[in-house]
Amino acid sequence: MLLDLIGLAGQDSPGRAVLELQLGDIFTRTAVEKNDADHYLAVTASLPRCEQPHYLPLPAAPLNGGDRRVDDVDFLWHADEGRYIVLRKIALGPLRDERAVMDAILETADIATELLAAVQTPPAEPKPS
Repeated sequence: MLLDLIGLAGQDSPGRAVLELQLGDIFTRTAVEKNDADHYLAVTASLPRCEQPHYLPLPAAPLNGGDRRVDDVDFLWHADEGRYIVLRKIALGPLRDERAVMDAILETADIATELLAAVQTPPAEPKPS
């Protein structure tokens, strides 16, 4: 499926199959990786260059009040590039067609955008007692 999407995007894949997409300000790279005996879809989303305002752990609660959680996401700071990177590993089993793969990539870009907004929002000031 990934090779089909790479072909549809008009990208060459001489070696390892990697789909690269620019989704607004977010650049994604998608490949199939192997972890022990299982394979998974690895989607990396590079966010735009920014200042690292402060370190915050990933939110434990769902993002934006929705039902999307970030349990399968690594949110990293790339010091050399001055940008946040989101790495998401997705089991291949539920991905039955190209549309499901594209949905997973788009959802990863959405998660990346939401995480960037979360870390750039200043922490709420405690209310005086």
